[in-house]
Amino acid sequence: MFKPKTKLIEKIAEEKQEVIKQLESIFDKKTRVYIDYANVRPWSIKLGWHIDLARLKAFLCSFDNIESVNFYNGYLAGDERSEREKTLAENCKYILRTKPVKKMLK
Repeated sequence: MFKPKTKLIEKIAEEKQEVIKQLESIFDKKTRVYIDYANVRPWSIKLGWHIDLARLKAFLCSFDNIESVNFYNGYLAGDERSEREKTLAENCKYILRTKPVKKMLK
C-alpha cells in the first residue's frame, strides 16, 4: 500500500494514480531496492532529469513493502561531487555501499 511520506509526494500521487497503482503491483511483496548510482547519473544527465536523492528515498519509503533502499556508488576521496553525494546518501538514510574509484593515468 502507498502512503505518501510528504505533501509533495501526496500531490504527485494524486496526479499520477495509474503510475502508483502500477508500482503497487510491482511492490506487492517485501522488496529491497538497489540503486547503482554510477548507472543512474549518466542516463539522468542524458534525459535531462534531476534526481533528488532525498525525494527518491521518501517516495520509495512511501510503499509499505519496501524493506530497504540500498545505494551503491563509486567514491573518489577528495572529490567535491563525490563527497557531496556520499554525505547526501548518508543523510537520507540509504543503506550506503561505496567503493573507491580508480584513476587511470596515461
